[in-house]
Amino acid sequence: MAAPVAWVLNLDADFELANRGAWEPSSSLKEVLAQVSRQAERLLAPGDILVEEGTRVPPGTVGRAWCPTRSALARLEAVGAVPEEAPSVEVLRAVNDRAFSASMGQTLSGAAFVVDLSSLRKVLRRRQVPWVLKRAFGAAGRGQRRVGPGALTDSDVAWVEASLREGGLQVEPLVEIEMEFVVHGFLHKDGAVEIHEPLVQECDSQGAWQQTRSAEAGELAPSEAAQLDQSAFLVAGSLAKAGYFGPFGVDAYRWAKASGERLLNVRGEVNARYTMGWGLNLGRESA
Repeated sequence: MAAPVAWVLNLDADFELANRGAWEPSSSLKEVLAQVSRQAERLLAPGDILVEEGTRVPPGTVGRAWCPTRSALARLEAVGAVPEEAPSVEVLRAVNDRAFSASMGQTLSGAAFVVDLSSLRKVLRRRQVPWVLKRAFGAAGRGQRRVGPGALTDSDVAWVEASLREGGLQVEPLVEIEMEFVVHGFLHKDGAVEIHEPLVQECDSQGAWQQTRSAEAGELAPSEAAQLDQSAFLVAGSLAKAGYFGPFGVDAYRWAKASGERLLNVRGEVNARYTMGWGLNLGRESA
């Protein structure tokens, strides 16, 4: 039987990476994260230890985090665990920034990554459609805003300016999503890559995760599965070049045009950390 692992499930890691300084989640964010934390616990194998207030572990216990941020590593060390080797926080910040995914090329027609208000307005003027703006870092459906069609309101501008102070904005036409998928992978430090089968990911209208499950017969065509697999390997290569190693997830979705044509966006988002649903790849229940 494998030795137990001490886990820190810091589901607020993306916000800590965005914050850069000392980090304390707001009460509203804590409420959101609490709703999914029990699902994330399914990452733990039998005998593993969830690090909570007052937890102590046997000396030498391996420590693992949802995302090995500074605060997560400090929590592991504080309870006596020995954290696994992990990428630097600078690498974590770089590969979890939406600019990283954008640097591999946009996968949705009309999408762009902008770093100033003028560039954003130029993108929005190209098409009179609704848009979704996504901050450089975000999770649980937070850090997003829908705008248009038409000119930005004063409230929109205030939100955009606040967002740009933290980094750039991913700008995408708002499309009708039919089904969402996720491909999980693990990139070893020596460059070896494990890519798992695509899973179906169910989210609410704002993009907040609800559940992950195996695809049923007919939900994902073999050609689509092959595209998602190829996309995940390309992401792994870019992560390796950036100096990252560890778990990652690639979110994707099938969407429908007004004409009824269905298209697959093979890389809607990259998460260089553990993600919801990972437990399903480990032969356990859906997470």
